[in-house]
Amino acid sequence: MTKKSNKRKIIINGREYESIGSAASAYSISRNTIDYRLSKGWTPEQAVGFEPCPSHAASTPGIKVKVQGHEFNNIKEAAKYYGRSYTHIFNRLKQGCTIEQALGLVKRTDSLQSEYPEISKQWHATKNGTLTADAVTPHSGQKVWWRCSHGHEWKTVINSRTRGYGCPYCAGQKPTAERNFATKYPELVKEWNWEKNGHMKPEDFAPRSQSKVWWKCDKGHSWEAVITNRTRDTRNLCPVCSNRMLGKDNSLAQVCPDIAKDWHPYKNAPLTPNDVVAGGSKKVWWICKHGHEWQAMIISRVKGTGCPKCSLQTSRIEIAVYSELVALFDNITWREKISGYECDIYLPDNKIGIEIDGVYWHSRKPKQELAKSAAFEAEGIQLFRLREYGLPVLSERDVSYKNSENEFHIVSRIVKSLLKYAKLTKAQYAKLNDYLEGKGLANEKLYRKLVANLPAPPPGQSLADKYPEIAKEWAYDLNAPLSPEHFWPQANKKVWWRCKNGHIWKTTPNIRVCQGTNCPNCPRPFIKVTDGRSLAVVNSGLASEWHSEKNGDLRPEDVRPRSNLKVWWQCSKGHEWEAVVSSRAGGSGCPYCYGRFASKTNNLAYKYPELLKEWDQEKNIGLNPSELTPHVGKKVWWRCVKGHSWQATIYNKAKNKSGCPICARNNSRKHSIEEIQAIAKKRGGKCLSNIYTNCRCKIKLRCKEGHIWETRGDSILYTNKWCPVCAKKQ
Repeated sequence: MTKKSNKRKIIINGREYESIGSAASAYSISRNTIDYRLSKGWTPEQAVGFEPCPSHAASTPGIKVKVQGHEFNNIKEAAKYYGRSYTHIFNRLKQGCTIEQALGLVKRTDSLQSEYPEISKQWHATKNGTLTADAVTPHSGQKVWWRCSHGHEWKTVINSRTRGYGCPYCAGQKPTAERNFATKYPELVKEWNWEKNGHMKPEDFAPRSQSKVWWKCDKGHSWEAVITNRTRDTRNLCPVCSNRMLGKDNSLAQVCPDIAKDWHPYKNAPLTPNDVVAGGSKKVWWICKHGHEWQAMIISRVKGTGCPKCSLQTSRIEIAVYSELVALFDNITWREKISGYECDIYLPDNKIGIEIDGVYWHSRKPKQELAKSAAFEAEGIQLFRLREYGLPVLSERDVSYKNSENEFHIVSRIVKSLLKYAKLTKAQYAKLNDYLEGKGLANEKLYRKLVANLPAPPPGQSLADKYPEIAKEWAYDLNAPLSPEHFWPQANKKVWWRCKNGHIWKTTPNIRVCQGTNCPNCPRPFIKVTDGRSLAVVNSGLASEWHSEKNGDLRPEDVRPRSNLKVWWQCSKGHEWEAVVSSRAGGSGCPYCYGRFASKTNNLAYKYPELLKEWDQEKNIGLNPSELTPHVGKKVWWRCVKGHSWQATIYNKAKNKSGCPICARNNSRKHSIEEIQAIAKKRGGKCLSNIYTNCRCKIKLRCKEGHIWETRGDSILYTNKWCPVCAKKQ
């Protein structure tokens, strides 16, 4: 009778036990052992040891076994006697072997010898004792000794051999006298750190060893690295020399002092430019000379990236080309104007123009590019284009580049094109050919200086240098810390200007240079409109609002409806204001009449005098209720009778009559459902709720029209809001 559950009754030798556990206690044997034996088909008597066990009983620990006339108390004793692994024997027994087969005393038909005779030839004859290849299975997990045809000896599990693993020495996984790290990579042995590696020698390791050892470069830098990482990757060099680890001479402050100037003084604390490597991938904070703050990896700054907030009109590639050509040509200009077009880099002595075209700016300008090429050709200028991948090549002189490429490789490509197609002197040919023999930027110092100086143009190219008369009107106090030296003449950033009469206005350097504009407030001659399309003729109604005094001698007959001139107006109610002529012609009216500007009859003090009691005069410095409209969304300070101060928009106070939020919180527990019921009754409705806990509690209400809705208690107590359905109808 087999019982698999220890909660069922079990009968052993005619006696009934309530459970397997009680039987186990009676026979002083483990309950789990009984349960296991029953699951193997044993009778209850055999499971507790009352009757002899089956032939495979040896597979169970704690059972006496008999082997070739010798009796043992358990498997462990038998394994020890025959010099075998207990775990191995136990696993063999579970696979169905007899105890004699498990101990290797009887040959198996499925042995390693019979199924893998070639592998069996490498079975070590002496180091495995009495254990032989015909006594083990091919997929056994037992570890044994082997010997290959070359005399190499090693120890590994049988299963790994049948899965295809051979001699580790022949495979180069373990060192030999003929094949080891020292013999295979003698150049790396020069960097072996004999002092820190102690007794370890290069000869003791295989070429692909996973061991981590110490190394020392010719500059004395010491570091740890896995041997296979060094032999597998030739770029795995000294981390200090390759700027991956901080040393004594490769900090950012030492290698790139110009970039280190942008290091944020406190956001990176306690790190300083002396604590990081110049080629590190750590993301840190930077601050440019214009006060912009941003995060970027150190390596990206070293490669040429600058402040993302500054208006960079010059690409990293353009700077690299310019700085390298400065070293190769005597006469070179940057952003020269030729026939109305701007040339990125111009070599006047050779009449060569070089354009750097990025995908973002030039992908939709094919007609402009062709027109530019035609204009330059008419001037006898050879135009070479460096075009980013994705843009079509426009001539045989053009070369393509990827933005992720090394700057030297990109510059080398344009140099090769110059050698092939440009008209050069013998000295220039020699210089360019010598340049191609190099391995990096020849003028890297200037390149870094220009990148660090971005977005300011190089010396001689700024607004101050090229247009000193315009630069004289620069408003230094309003534009600080910016100056005309920081801007190209074609810059599109709006800045402040101040004329000799003290007038201040804002416009871009580009408009001032290209359109020749001056102070908009200073008197200037106006050309009278004589073609019958003046404002007075086209829009006489609008012309009637022309201010007769504040515009001086200027009249509606002198301007067109589309003019961008800002003039004074006066509506029929006497309101006066300034506006551009074209905006008025487009439909804009009097800002006072529309309620956008405060007037005598449209201001907070006039329309809501009761709110002035809560106006916080101390905190609203410079603000006057008489100069603010009731519907403005501006946040101002208020003060209740109890002295609580808070901020709220004028519109919210005027429309919703919102009160002090501090008083509301303090009084929220003092209100009762009766108060809300009274308010509902006063408004012609009824409160349908019977419980009120605080001002955030939802209350159900019904208006006199029968509409039912829910709202918070404070909405009823502190505002005039009532039925939302009725409010929509109104």
